[in-house]
Amino acid sequence: EEELERLLAQLQSRCEKMLAMQIAVRDNTVSLDKTILSNPDKKATRADDQKALELSDREDDILKEATKALTLIESEGSAVAFAEVFKQVVGDMQTASGRLRRADVGQVTVSIENDIIDSLKEMIEAFKKEVEKSVDMGMPADMFATRFYAAYPGPAAAMVRVYTPENFLS
Repeated sequence: EEELERLLAQLQSRCEKMLAMQIAVRDNTVSLDKTILSNPDKKATRADDQKALELSDREDDILKEATKALTLIESEGSAVAFAEVFKQVVGDMQTASGRLRRADVGQVTVSIENDIIDSLKEMIEAFKKEVEKSVDMGMPADMFATRFYAAYPGPAAAMVRVYTPENFLS
């Protein structure tokens, strides 16, 4: 159970990182599409093609993160429900990367990127609910906090404070 909670925390953190990266790619895709549509012939210039290739490379970076997460889930075995969602996200990322590589930055590509963003947000929420279930199942708050600190060593850990009878009103 402790391993599963650690896995869920790692996956949530990885999804949050991928979400931020994906939003940046999507926003740049939208911007590049506007640039291309403002060209006199509404076609990508050499510079636009280069920007699209850079976006494709960034999408591939996100894809590597997603593939690592999928491998982690599959090797763990107890988070099988998440594996199917990750497989779909990986497929969408591959499709988006291919479209960007061809400088196809139109509405279909943006729609795929939005689907990826929505899926990542849903997974983050699902991971949070799984962690909450652990707490609701009677895990002592100090044990949860210790595990949370270990999983989120950064600023997120500062958001968790364990209240005991001695410090509850302080």
